[in-house]
Amino acid sequence: MAMNRRHFLGGMGAAGASLALAGLTGRVRAQTSGDYRALVCVFFGGGLDNWDTVVPYDDASHATYASLRASMFAANPGYRDRARLLPLDTSGFEGRRFALPIEMEGLHGLYGSGRAALVGNVGPLLEAVTRAGFEAGSARLPARLFSHNDQVSTWISGAPEGSAQFGWGGLFADASRAANGAPEFSAVGTGGGELFLTG
Repeated sequence: MAMNRRHFLGGMGAAGASLALAGLTGRVRAQTSGDYRALVCVFFGGGLDNWDTVVPYDDASHATYASLRASMFAANPGYRDRARLLPLDTSGFEGRRFALPIEMEGLHGLYGSGRAALVGNVGPLLEAVTRAGFEAGSARLPARLFSHNDQVSTWISGAPEGSAQFGWGGLFADASRAANGAPEFSAVGTGGGELFLTG
């Protein structure tokens, strides 16, 4: 297999997670209750977009998707071909259907068994924005909208870079501390998530 950026970053992420978890082995207590729930946040910081994760699956939407990403389809034979996608049981989208890539078979199984959910349409916008509202300057926009660093900070803390003290992951861990049997492991990161994990 030829090495590319995605495979390299994926391998590095897995290696980092393995090393981090190896240090915790023996200190993490096994969860024995049947009502255990976990919130797992995966933040790629621009490395993977949502339309490469939750892919349009109905015929019309997938055809539009394929035409918009024609260069990716041409450069990567088989890339997100409809026949290679894992359809999700979705309803309420006016006939539109969605699927996961074949690489996400594990998540697909969890979703199908009701043990995972996908949250769509999240982002730093304060309200729905139209092009006309944006161009007229009447739309309320997040601070420093076109700064990548500031928007990463806004995603994880609600404020632009340099003005945030707490991340929502850390604040969530603080709020759930009383119900957590092992609070020393409320929030664990494998790299670069200090602000997100700060409560």
